[in-house]
Amino acid sequence: MPTPALEDVQRAVGDRYEVVSLAGAGGMGAVFRARHRTLGHIVAVKVLPPDVAASAMRRERFRREATLGAGLEHPNIVRVYDFDTRDDITFLIMTFVRGVTLEERLHGSDRPTTDAILRSVREIADALGYVHRRGVVHRDVKPANILLDEDSGRALLADFGVAHVEGSADTSLTQPGITIGTPGYMAPEQVAGARVDGRSDLYSLAAVAFELLTAGSADFKADRATLARTLRAARPELSTREAAVLVAPLAERPDERPGSADAWITALDRTRPRRWRWAIAALAVVVAAGAARMLWGPAPPSDVPPRLAVMPFAVLGTPPYPATQLPEYFVSRFRPVERVIDVLSFGQVVAQTGTAPPSNEEARDLAQRLGARFFVQGSVSYAGPTVTLTATLYEGHRARRSGTATGRVGLDESDMMDRVWAQLYPEFTPSPDVTLPNGGPDALAAYLNAEAAFRRGDYRTARDGYTRVIRADTGFAIGRLRLALVAAQVDPTEQGFGPPLRGAMLHQRGLSGADSLLLDGFSELLAHGDGLAALARFKSATESAPDYPQAWYVLGEFYYHFGDLFDQSVGEARGAFDRVLDLDPRFSPAIGHLIAFAHQVGDGPETERLIRQYLRIDSTSVVAEVVGIADTLILGS
Repeated sequence: MPTPALEDVQRAVGDRYEVVSLAGAGGMGAVFRARHRTLGHIVAVKVLPPDVAASAMRRERFRREATLGAGLEHPNIVRVYDFDTRDDITFLIMTFVRGVTLEERLHGSDRPTTDAILRSVREIADALGYVHRRGVVHRDVKPANILLDEDSGRALLADFGVAHVEGSADTSLTQPGITIGTPGYMAPEQVAGARVDGRSDLYSLAAVAFELLTAGSADFKADRATLARTLRAARPELSTREAAVLVAPLAERPDERPGSADAWITALDRTRPRRWRWAIAALAVVVAAGAARMLWGPAPPSDVPPRLAVMPFAVLGTPPYPATQLPEYFVSRFRPVERVIDVLSFGQVVAQTGTAPPSNEEARDLAQRLGARFFVQGSVSYAGPTVTLTATLYEGHRARRSGTATGRVGLDESDMMDRVWAQLYPEFTPSPDVTLPNGGPDALAAYLNAEAAFRRGDYRTARDGYTRVIRADTGFAIGRLRLALVAAQVDPTEQGFGPPLRGAMLHQRGLSGADSLLLDGFSELLAHGDGLAALARFKSATESAPDYPQAWYVLGEFYYHFGDLFDQSVGEARGAFDRVLDLDPRFSPAIGHLIAFAHQVGDGPETERLIRQYLRIDSTSVVAEVVGIADTLILGS
């Protein structure tokens, strides 16, 4: 059947979206590029061909893809916004991904690098962990269902049309005894039509990784030691440990595989000399000559934005891996840092300076040209079995902080990178009144990522991150308090936010003054129902830490949700949320409340301005939430 005409798709979709062009077509449908007429963002319109739509099973698969995709919010999952059939055209509206599939990359002329493949595999594993925790098994993980966004480099999992939802009724599409999936990627139990769980998806993803790394499929009935040797023969840069972990999910029996996607990711992270962290480890330091002059030089202009650039590595000795491999993995540690508005990609830096390490003066000049207030100079030194990593963070001429770590070549580079980064991070602590976890660099990184997810409105990712932090530091009360704030957004009931709040009250050790006041306020509100006492604590927190956006946000939340109950003006919340945005313009939950205020007073231009500000935040899940807000507040649907 021919691809439907643009005007026919436009009539089916309606006036909300302008269908712009055909993006691609295949046996399972055509994808059109469309623009939201009011908000301006781009979406994909996926159309099921009429001959395929005539199949009840295929229509059901399409409906399932829409239903499941609409309920999943993760940066590595294609989000679905709408699904309908009009004028004999069945379509869904979803995230538009500009790029190619892993299958196209596999058969393209450019062979993907090992690091690029493993980054994509790790991202899809994270997405699978997210859906598995929600009782969903994808059942069709394969290169064709993994998209690569050319703008961000992210891998996104698509097509939940044959997914199984735990507890759902079996149908002819999904019941045991029916083989569902794609041959070559299915786990043995899936081939047999037996029941599947998340470990079946891990098998499929490991098969994808193996195919990408070796440029060919394999006989997965071979023992895992043989498969690991095959991997290393194709990719000698892989360590023995890394290859063994990569093939672990290919075990024939599910109980011999990693128990979860998170467990597999953790095992992979622990093996990384892991080339990328290793090369990243190469990230660090400054040539000692001239350091004293730079340490005491003049401060940079205050109008330079707090961006950060990472310079090419200085390498002493003979490294086992190219020193140019993926410094972005070190850079990624800084991306969720609140005081850094942007971390420049390593590609942007290399495009200006090449791969040779610059001198400190050259690095400072380059940072200025790139508009970066901060930059990192790095060196890595090899001496026999020992490697030493050093990194220094500069602000203009001034060396702000240095970190160093020593370990064994091929074994400790990942932990070294974490330790060095953790020594640099305190320069960006937003306030002395901020409490940080005690679970080591991994817990700190998880906490910062959770905080960043909360600020951009990605509440489910934030919840998962705070949960990881609490596992690493069970006494971290603020992690539990943040979980309560997340629950206030997604499950505003006592059952939702009560347990984490009570847990926080049991672990009040080591809190900063402001965080202690915030927790006391919640205690007054939850345990005693004393809203005025709670308000006094929240106000005191903002007075003791006036530059702490989370304190102002809690105060705004109190006014917004409880003001009327305790004879307080809900309008006071607006001032608190405005203060949050003064301190952190990317704090999207505050923007969401201000959108509601603007709409309530009939200020259309301000409502639209705030929605566009919300949309500028780089998060698929936030964009989806804002579209929902706009549909309700502006379009009335």
